[in-house]
Amino acid sequence: MMFRNSNGLSIIVTDDHRNIIQNYNSRDKKWQGIRTVKTKDLKNNHFFLRAPLSDSTGRKAIYSDDQVRLLAWVAAEGYFFAHRNVKEKRGVGLVQSKSHNPGYVAEIDDLLQRLGGHFNRKESSKKTRKDTMVWWQFRKPLWSFIHEALPEKRVTMDLVSRLTIPQISIFLETFGKGDGSFIKSGGCVIGQKSIETLNTLQAMAVLSGKSSKLYRDWE
Repeated sequence: MMFRNSNGLSIIVTDDHRNIIQNYNSRDKKWQGIRTVKTKDLKNNHFFLRAPLSDSTGRKAIYSDDQVRLLAWVAAEGYFFAHRNVKEKRGVGLVQSKSHNPGYVAEIDDLLQRLGGHFNRKESSKKTRKDTMVWWQFRKPLWSFIHEALPEKRVTMDLVSRLTIPQISIFLETFGKGDGSFIKSGGCVIGQKSIETLNTLQAMAVLSGKSSKLYRDWE
């Protein structure tokens, strides 16, 4: 069965699919409790929830909000590298321009301090380049956590399943700072080579109730 409306909702579901709905009581002028209804039992006064709410999904936080911010920064602007005399790329680093984004550099500095200060930091020399770049390289408490959550620096649906709905919004906003550009309308345009990452970000947008569209450069 297919449902469409003028607000852009378009879904195809089976008769036994459990839809999350909510009713509005016009007498009390209040929304009633959230519940699930099979497609075949839907009525005209049932309103689809466009995005899961934290209290209806029942998700409990696995990561702290600051850990989610770190994962988003690394996913967008980070890199994996091999330590000296080690073939495996266990090291994790992050780079940001202090000349172009001093606010982001300060934000990352504060974030890493809140997460325990497990990092080494260096800045580029003015003798070698005009703009100032900042590099952070993480010590084991951080890089081991990052490898577990972002295998091969991939943003996966497994990660999405571990985040609460508010944390998904935090991830998207932080990722946009690192690998996107914010536009006047309040939205954000993100460019990525990885289709997997783009598809996962698209799913995050849907889950957090944000309108989004995925474009490919060959379209």
